[in-house]
Amino acid sequence: MPPPAPRPHLNPKFLRTFLALVEKRSTAKVAVHLGMVQGNVMNHVTRVERAAGVQLLERRLPPNPEEPGRTQLTEAGRQFLPKALAAMSAHDRLFDDVPIGNDPREASRLIAVQFLETALAALRHDLSEDELQRLYDNLIG
Repeated sequence: MPPPAPRPHLNPKFLRTFLALVEKRSTAKVAVHLGMVQGNVMNHVTRVERAAGVQLLERRLPPNPEEPGRTQLTEAGRQFLPKALAAMSAHDRLFDDVPIGNDPREASRLIAVQFLETALAALRHDLSEDELQRLYDNLIG
């Protein structure tokens, strides 16, 4: 029986860059936010895509020039996003001094909230601030 195929190794910093790009939808904004050059933003995302084995993001011009960002998730990216959020959340909890609590559902809730916040960030170009707040209040409240 052959040994199992090796799993890809991925620096958490690359995954954090990918998630920031999903949220901000602009390499320029992510570069400023994370204190790096735009080329490194795309380098990190390319490494995440290589590890995943699929294209996760695509860049296209927005239909409205005032719409923020041009980066969109592909279908594979939409499937990958919850796993990426869960992995980053788990990584961050490794170094967290504050325990999540005794209820194992609390960890799932935190991951779900992070996923919803990322999804809401992606919806910002389609919804007004009032609509976003109502949606957020209904989902979280």
